[in-house]
Order: sequence, then C-alpha cells, then structure tokens
Amino acid sequence: MNAEQRRTFVREHRTCIFAFQRKQGPPSMSVVYYTTHGDDILIATMAARAKAKAVQRLSEASICVLDEKWPLTYLQLYGPARLDSNFDLLIDTMVRVGEIMSGQPLPKEARPRHDLTDPDHRDRKSTRLGLHSPRTPQCRRRR
Repeated sequence: MNAEQRRTFVREHRTCIFAFQRKQGPPSMSVVYYTTHGDDILIATMAARAKAKAVQRLSEASICVLDEKWPLTYLQLYGPARLDSNFDLLIDTMVRVGEIMSGQPLPKEARPRHDLTDPDHRDRKSTRLGLHSPRTPQCRRRR
C-alpha cells in the first residue's frame, strides 16, 4: 500500500485498537471508534483516562485500524500523538463518532452542550494521533 492508499484505508474505516506502553507491565490496548480530520486521527477520551495520560507522558501511540470484514485486513500506524484541549473539537469528534456508530446524522438536539466552568467538562480532552509520522506505517493484509 502506498501513502494515499493508507490514507484512504484509514478514512474508510472507523474502529481501531489504540495501544500505548504502560508505566509498568505489558502494553495497554483498547478498541475505540475514531474519525479523521485532514491527516489527523481523532479519538475522544477523558483527560483522566489512561490513554490520555499515556499520550501526555509519551507523546506517541500506536493504532491498528481494523477492516471489520473477513478476511481481516488491518493497518498499523504509530507515531506522535498529542492531547488537544479544544473542547469544540472534542464535541465535534464525539458527534462524528456517534454518527458513525448509528449510521445516520445526529440531530442538533443530540449535540452535547457544555459549560467550561463545570469541572467535569474542563477535564475532557480529545486525543489526536497524526498520520504523518517519522516512522513508516506498517500495512498488513490477511487473506
């Protein structure tokens, strides 16, 4: 797969395994929904979650984008990651993921409202994993 085919594969799918190295013990892996914005992969998470803490500590992460069809095809990406404190971006990401999960547009009433003075809302972050990486993404096709 060339770079454009990898980007297309990522844009056409919606689930991945998000992996990071724990401080101690084996790596952590979570299946998550994601969406894309340009060449960024966006995953919504809470700042208090281990995923967000690991990204803040390590500034990198790995994902394995899943095809969800048999025979299994997947694409491994790894590289720089960062937390983004833009709350509107988080809400947009959550709405887009909700639309992906439901298979239909969400009505405006379903869009979460937020009050940045509320401590529960201030603690939310979105995690961005960039597709542009100094390390070459790995593509694995299983047939």
